[in-house]
Amino acid sequence: MDVYDGTEWDQVVGGVTNQTILTADGSTQAFNLDRKTTTSATLVMLNGVVQLPATAYTVTGAGSNVLTFTEAPAVSDIIDVRFL
Repeated sequence: MDVYDGTEWDQVVGGVTNQTILTADGSTQAFNLDRKTTTSATLVMLNGVVQLPATAYTVTGAGSNVLTFTEAPAVSDIIDVRFL
């Protein structure tokens, strides 16, 4: 399977994996991810609603494993992250 990262087509090795984050507290904007990734290779959903990369969230940090939202997810939000 290939994925377009905004610049070029990249081959996905090992398929899509996911991480569910259930610790939203209404004020935290940054969450550690299970693996290194980039903003364009990460699909984020809040309660099943796809979020816009680089607008609603970015992936940065040492090793590119910190998911940061522009607005903190609400206490009841379920964050589902798909690594492409």
